[in-house]
Amino acid sequence: MASNPSYTYIDNQTDWNACIDHLNQHEIIAIDLESNSLYVYKEDVCLIQITAGETDYIIDPQSDIDMELLGTIIKNPDIEKVFHASEYDLILLKKVYNWDVVNLFDTMWAARILGVEKIGLANVLNGVFGVKLDKKFQTANWGKRPLTEDMLAYAQNDTHYLLRLRDHFVTKLKEAGHWEEAVESFWLQTKVNLPDYSFNPDKFWDLNGVRDLLPQNKAICKALYAFREQEAEKFDQPLFKIFDNRRLVQLAADPPDTMEDLFKTRGMPGWYVRRRGTQVLRTIKRARKDPAPVRPRRDPKPAQDILDRYDAMLEWRKARARERGVDSDIILNKEGCWNIGKGNPQTQEELMEYGEIAGPYRLKKYGADILEVLSNVAY
Repeated sequence: MASNPSYTYIDNQTDWNACIDHLNQHEIIAIDLESNSLYVYKEDVCLIQITAGETDYIIDPQSDIDMELLGTIIKNPDIEKVFHASEYDLILLKKVYNWDVVNLFDTMWAARILGVEKIGLANVLNGVFGVKLDKKFQTANWGKRPLTEDMLAYAQNDTHYLLRLRDHFVTKLKEAGHWEEAVESFWLQTKVNLPDYSFNPDKFWDLNGVRDLLPQNKAICKALYAFREQEAEKFDQPLFKIFDNRRLVQLAADPPDTMEDLFKTRGMPGWYVRRRGTQVLRTIKRARKDPAPVRPRRDPKPAQDILDRYDAMLEWRKARARERGVDSDIILNKEGCWNIGKGNPQTQEELMEYGEIAGPYRLKKYGADILEVLSNVAY
């Protein structure tokens, strides 16, 4: 692992106030988050790494500090926030703190726009600076305390080089003529719409293999689906650590009657069977008497002309992406393709109404192409 200068660890309000004062003196800072999503029912922000100038900070948000001070910086348009692969971090900041990041630079997106193939941070840093990072703590439990020195050194590396990497990509993007496109891509990334995280018992229908079950076995599957959710919350465990989707459907397809049968179910966690096996069997036994569930009506299928325009948009962006040697969503995201296909704009002015989704720069750059694609769909 690369050896860096010492970092400043923040776990009290006095040091936090000094850190915030320092951050506010910089126009550009680098940020990364660590969470505990693999270890708990509801993930949380467990560690925040920030680099400002030559100083690396590691902040413990589980300590008694006022996190809203950072929220002010996150939302400040005069301070650029540099992330690598920001999507998950932006969702987490929105979900946990209700913060929207303003003025983002994403070094992963910069790499993708430039056609870089290996876009993980370790690969990018190795390719640009020859820096080799050890990613052995990528799936660590960052919610546990105390954190080891090796874990903290690993965390520091996630932002230590980002400001240099940002400057490198600014130069490359401008040289390649993709600067405006990149700025728009960063802006589009900040448009975070959180999904509905509330539990829906009918979502069991989405599990692979459910439709092949017999009617009564579907009732067992639905009961186990709800039971697993309750158990995960009770024990503060992610769903897959109770039993994963494949195991859930397997239990419904061939429901065990005894603890011995349950222990023989491949992939069932032994600790969980010993602790809660009786409750699993009881849930299955009750569900055998439940009425077979009826699948909710799905939304009506879109009109064929909409589907044809959407497919034509996807094919167009795929061709343009191939010409540039980039992924298709660099040209236009799927949401933009869908809404444009659905709305069927006829003029550049109408097309620009989709700017919040697809980006006004892209719609201006590709507007004539898009309108031609739409006009060629025969209806």
